Amino acid sequence: MLITGTQVVRNFFATLGVPPIMGCTFRMEEIWEGQDDDVVISHALWVNYFGSDPDAIGKRIEFAAGDAEVLGVMPPGFRFPSEQIQFWTTYGWATGARSETWFRRAHLVRAFARLAPDVSQAEADAQLQVVVQRLQEEYPETNRVMGTGMTPLRNFLIKDIRSPQ
Repeated sequence: MLITGTQVVRNFFATLGVPPIMGCTFRMEEIWEGQDDDVVISHALWVNYFGSDPDAIGKRIEFAAGDAEVLGVMPPGFRFPSEQIQFWTTYGWATGARSETWFRRAHLVRAFARLAPDVSQAEADAQLQVVVQRLQEEYPETNRVMGTGMTPLRNFLIKDIRSPQ
C-alpha cells in the first residue's frame, strides 16, 4: 500500500485547532529530543489500513524507513496541507542542531501561526519584521538576504480561486 505523509512541527494540530478523534497528537515538550517514530494518521488511513479498529492507537505501521507508533487519528476529511496526506510525523531535530549552519539554512520549513483575537495582521506582520531584522543582524551568513511576510492561510491555499457566478 502506497501512502503519502508529511513532516510537521509538534504544535501543528494545536495551532490549527483541530483535535484528533482518537488518541492524541504530538507533544510540544518533545520538540527537540522527542520521539521521531510517532505518527498521527488520517481517518481514511485508519479505515483502510486498520479497518476502523478502535484499538489502533499504540499499534505500529511499517514504512520503508522503519516503523512508527500510531498516536492519534484525525477527523474525516482532515488532510492538511493537501488532499494526498494520509499521515503526519515530526521533524527529528536534535537540540544541538540549532547552532549548526546547515540548520540555519533550513528555509524549506513553511511556518504558519494563529493570530490572537485582539491582534491585526498588520500588527503581527510588524512584530514579525522585528524578528526578521534581528535574525539578519545576528546571523548575517544565513539570513542577510532572507525575509518573510504574512499571508492569510485561506489566501495562500486557494489564491484567486472563486466560486462560479
